[in-house]
Amino acid sequence: MKLFLRKTNDTESIGIIFSKKILVQNNIFFRSGFFEDILFTLKHSIEINNKDCSTDSMEYIKKKNKNSITNSKNKLLPKILYKIKAWRQVDLYLKKLSSKTINYNKLLPDIQYRIKGEFFNELLKLKKSKLRPKSKSNFVRIITELLKKYVLKDFAVQTKKDLFIKKYLIN
Repeated sequence: MKLFLRKTNDTESIGIIFSKKILVQNNIFFRSGFFEDILFTLKHSIEINNKDCSTDSMEYIKKKNKNSITNSKNKLLPKILYKIKAWRQVDLYLKKLSSKTINYNKLLPDIQYRIKGEFFNELLKLKKSKLRPKSKSNFVRIITELLKKYVLKDFAVQTKKDLFIKKYLIN
């Protein structure tokens, strides 16, 4: 679980073969929007008790399409919001799990680490984008409001990203 929250990982479900029986039994389904794979793959991983069922055989080849919706530059704000909300959904899901399954309080620093990191990364993308300054400013305001809702305000600054996020929380 720590690796899922702390490390960059590919949460695209397209590279995973799922058992329909497990999905149906555990009410695991896709939400609409972007980055719906994040919560989906986490739920599945928990339901199969994190068993690694990987193989070296190649079943298919995925070609990334630079013109796909996911890679499109046209919907920057909605994609940023969906990504941030997807990680918030992970937080809420982990919070609802039984303490027999997971110790939420023990994982909270890792959850917050990930959420702060995602905010930082998305704000950086926004700043580097070619949007007009007024649009950037509005987008930063919207994202900052989410930041204030999702990030615990009393966190200790441990990284450069933390320092950056702390400044947004204070302002």
